Amino acid sequence: MARELLLCKYATAGTRAYRSGRLLAAREAFEIIVERNPGDATTMCKLGLVEYKLANAVAAAEMFQQAAELDARNTYAHRMLGNTLSKPGEHRGATQSLERDVELAPTHGEGHLLLANAYFRKGDLKKAEESFRTSLSCDPTSAEAHYNLALLYNQMGKGKQALEHYGKALELGAA
Repeated sequence: MARELLLCKYATAGTRAYRSGRLLAAREAFEIIVERNPGDATTMCKLGLVEYKLANAVAAAEMFQQAAELDARNTYAHRMLGNTLSKPGEHRGATQSLERDVELAPTHGEGHLLLANAYFRKGDLKKAEESFRTSLSCDPTSAEAHYNLALLYNQMGKGKQALEHYGKALELGAA
C-alpha cells in the first residue's frame, strides 16, 4: 500500500512537472516509477513523450518500444514509436509500428495521417495517398491531412486535386 501511494505521488509530480514545462523534473519522476515498476507501460509512454519533447529520439523510441512490447494493444505506444522512428529516417520500423497502430485503431485519423507521412517520406506515394484518404475519411476536418495530400498530389503531377485539397486545408485553418 505504501509503495503504491509513493508511486502515485511520483506520477502526480511527474504529470505536474510535464504540464508546467519542467521536462527534466518530469523525466526524473517517471524514471523512478519505471525503475520501481518496470511493467508500467503507461508510465513508459509518459517517459517516452518527455524524451521525445527533449529531442532524445533514441531514448524516446526505446521507451515506446518497451511499452509496445509490454502491451501489444497499446495504440499510443505504437503510434508514438512510429512517429519517433520516422524523424531520424527509420522508415521501415516507423511504418511497421504505424501499420500496427492503424490495425488496432482503424478509425483514428491521426494514426492514418502519421502512416501516410511515413509512406510519403519513404517514397511510397500510392500507399501514402491511400493512407491520407483513410485519414480524411476518419477526420474530414484535418487541415494537416488535406495540406499533406495537396503536397502529395502536387508531387504526383495531379494539379487539380492538389489545388482542391490545398484550398480545403486553408478553409480549415492551415497556415
